[in-house]
Amino acid sequence: MNSKTGTVFLLASLLSITADSVCAQETSREEINETLDLFATLDRISGGEDERTANAYLRRKLSEYGVAFDSYDIELFLSRPIDAGVQVLGPDSRVFDAINHAFSRSTPVEGVEGELIYIGRNMTADPFDAPLIDYEEIDVRGKIVLDDGYPAPYRAWATEQAGALAQIFINPDNQLHNMTVTTVWGAPTPETRHRIPNNPIVALKRPDGDGLRERLQSGEKIHVRVTGQVDTRWVPTELVVARIEGTDEPDKFVLVGGHLDSWHEGVTDNATGNAAMLEMARLLQQHRGKLRRSVRLAWWTGHSPGRYAGSSWYADHFYADLSRGAVAYVNVDSPGTRSGTLYRGTNMAELEDVNLAVIKAMTGQELERTGRPGKTADEAFVGIGVSSMRMSKAIPAGSSDRGTADGSGGSWWWHARTDSRDKADTNLLMKDVELLVAMVNRLASPAIIPYDYADTADEMLEKLHAIEKYDTSRLVAAVRSFRTRALRLTKVNESAVSDPIAWNTGLLRIGRALNSVYYSTSGPYDQDSNELIPRFPGIARAAELSELAPDSDDVRFLGVRLLREENRIMEGIQTAIDTADSLLAISD
Repeated sequence: MNSKTGTVFLLASLLSITADSVCAQETSREEINETLDLFATLDRISGGEDERTANAYLRRKLSEYGVAFDSYDIELFLSRPIDAGVQVLGPDSRVFDAINHAFSRSTPVEGVEGELIYIGRNMTADPFDAPLIDYEEIDVRGKIVLDDGYPAPYRAWATEQAGALAQIFINPDNQLHNMTVTTVWGAPTPETRHRIPNNPIVALKRPDGDGLRERLQSGEKIHVRVTGQVDTRWVPTELVVARIEGTDEPDKFVLVGGHLDSWHEGVTDNATGNAAMLEMARLLQQHRGKLRRSVRLAWWTGHSPGRYAGSSWYADHFYADLSRGAVAYVNVDSPGTRSGTLYRGTNMAELEDVNLAVIKAMTGQELERTGRPGKTADEAFVGIGVSSMRMSKAIPAGSSDRGTADGSGGSWWWHARTDSRDKADTNLLMKDVELLVAMVNRLASPAIIPYDYADTADEMLEKLHAIEKYDTSRLVAAVRSFRTRALRLTKVNESAVSDPIAWNTGLLRIGRALNSVYYSTSGPYDQDSNELIPRFPGIARAAELSELAPDSDDVRFLGVRLLREENRIMEGIQTAIDTADSLLAISD
């Protein structure tokens, strides 16, 4: 956390949060278990019959709780893997168990054949560490690539662009894990449809992949055949969104979201999250009189087979609501995982103190800092500039349940058929529900939304100073100017604010202006691709200058792009400055 002279609004009260905000006795074990027991029997692939059954259950339970909701019949571009195979050709012919991935390209019936080439490095310790390959040193043209780890979409895309025929990834354990391999976020557009993979992309269990790697590294030449079918098309599906109206500012709302669809039964990814959100809706409805602002809870469809298609659909169709009124986005994914006892936080900088305080007060665990949202977890709203805050769980190292996964607490059953009912812990899930309700209360109940944009400014300055080969002094000066105002905003007591609704509207406007340029290149009306996106992505490309010949056309072309991005960022910062000045003028 950054040191500062001001304090976050209501930080003292946050540090004293107890479970009394929603009594522990009110969290219903029976309601949670009813949802888990049902969802553990449903293969909730988006657009499928079991997902429809799950949505019908949500509608029935929300009606039972007296919670208002909307049900949207929508069409999403989805991809469902059907089958896959990898066969070694030649006298030692052997067929391996394999799994296909969403948005992998189907092969002809006879498959795709070619020489196998290994381009990776053993990433068993961290199967998500997938740096790009130097394809000038490794020629993959016309070959089938053997790679390590889970298939990072940006790496698979780069491999395809380098001329590979097909790709085979080595899963980090003796299981087959479902993944999504497109870099397109949400529905493709005419500008992005070319990024839908043209390669068949499959995966093997680790022992099988290790054997192939070792043979290649010994100098043996191997030819393989890859087969597989994937059903990729527009599919009708349903999105359920619950609404609990606030008392003072009903048009402002906390958006809570978690994906309803799953790979197979997906109990910890994400039936536990579905059950948590349903119980949150019940509890928040009972205590709705304490909510100054509204709460919306959305059970996203198209999370995995659509690369966050449901939440992206919502961002497109409810842009005005989100832009004007979304206080924060809270993602709920994989709470209540068996053995998942360690808490983690992810949020934008302006909500870090709030998130740390809530987690400490509700769990007793004191985190040093939190992470920042990236292109994952249905974060479809960062381009709009919506602040986000969430918690996640981790299984401690040394636990027999610990694997190498990114989700389900880091379990070994993530995105696999083994994610079954026994992997959920209802006792842990009940505690997580209480934490999540407390988190929503901290955002929806205080008279003033507890943002601290001084932290945002401090982080921006840190990132700007780290950019090399480009003069960021104009941006640094602007952020410093904003920071002086942000510090003054943190010192304003809510009792000095005569019109909290107008004040909160101004705070939202600051977040929209800053976060859109800090986290996104596409801005509020589009989605960035699912790649490694740095902060201030528009000018982070300055790193490319060191790879270009001085005084070349390429350097000049990039200079034009960087200046335009700098102007975009400057406008966002100036909007934040002007808005802060307006707020301070009515508080003095």
